[in-house]
Amino acid sequence: MQKKIYLFFLLLYFFNANALAIEKRDIYISAEYANKLVGRENIVFVSADRANIYDKSHIKGSVRLDLEDISSHNTDGVNECAPLIECIQNAQLRLRSMAIDNNSYIIIYDSTDGVRAIGAYSYLKSFGHKNVKLVQGGKSALIELDPNQKIYASIEKKLIDEQNNYEKLANELSKLEEGDTTKNGLEKIVEQSFNRLQEFKKRLSIVAVNMKFVKDTSFMDRDVNSGYTIKKDNIDYSLVAGISEIENAVREIQKSGKNSEYLIIDTRSFEEIIGEKRINSVLRTGYIPGALLYDHIRVLNNNAVMKDKKLLEENFKKYGIDQEKRIYVYSQTGTGRASAVAIALKIVGFSNVKVYSGGWNEWGNNLNMPIKR
Repeated sequence: MQKKIYLFFLLLYFFNANALAIEKRDIYISAEYANKLVGRENIVFVSADRANIYDKSHIKGSVRLDLEDISSHNTDGVNECAPLIECIQNAQLRLRSMAIDNNSYIIIYDSTDGVRAIGAYSYLKSFGHKNVKLVQGGKSALIELDPNQKIYASIEKKLIDEQNNYEKLANELSKLEEGDTTKNGLEKIVEQSFNRLQEFKKRLSIVAVNMKFVKDTSFMDRDVNSGYTIKKDNIDYSLVAGISEIENAVREIQKSGKNSEYLIIDTRSFEEIIGEKRINSVLRTGYIPGALLYDHIRVLNNNAVMKDKKLLEENFKKYGIDQEKRIYVYSQTGTGRASAVAIALKIVGFSNVKVYSGGWNEWGNNLNMPIKR
């Protein structure tokens, strides 16, 4: 009887522990599935790329959410919306301007290592948006599924080559004097080159109609007053932390050392921490005292997606990251790299993980905060 009771509680514990974990499938959708959703009603594709990358190409009809455009820090580096990444009213206006409503199914991608998309994902989840997914493999995986991309690229190359040829021939023609016996023949060759240019341009425009990645502003035609509403009760404060929580954790770590219930993780690169690489104009270099230095690249594969659960578990164990700890993760601002590590921890089953939204931008600029070099 006692054995049965023991097994019951063991199974109950196992179930609850796993219920706290999130699966990769809860975060990512395949590029193949995402590709089928392009243009569907109530589906909003969001590019997390910088403006110059977005302008070069993006999914037709997608909107842009670049967290580098968001700053809630005042001139002293203080996050005035703490613990949130952005103040509620500003976030609400931003999402309304993106033609997103509360019921939108949002699919996020980027052109880099997936960190920018993860930051946008965490931003939306912190404000309580339910239906948010990341594209596994990002923009490159989506492009591979669009045959028109390769056709367009092939025609575009021919057009560029012909443009160079046309300019060279036109330049040679301009140097010939009237009465030159070669002028008539060259004029015909220039005309043929010009006609080929027009044909390539026409073919490009035809292919572009069916392309899923385009350079356009079609999203501007959508209803920009979506009425998006952020309800305070829906905000997930379990995902974010302000500077006061970090101060408290630092004091406890300094007092109890490795026996502390807290763990702070710095996800920046070593070059940033020692000051060789400066991202923002922060007054000081270094890191938060007691923090574990853990570069975010350890949780990502080369294909812009999170490593598998087993590999993450092994890596966290290697660095002594304990599930029993209350964990705070930070980067420069907390919106990208720290969010990537926080999500990786939750995939493994860590339940008490928060991103410090102020990041080193806030801590490093606050001369009252201790630092370690």
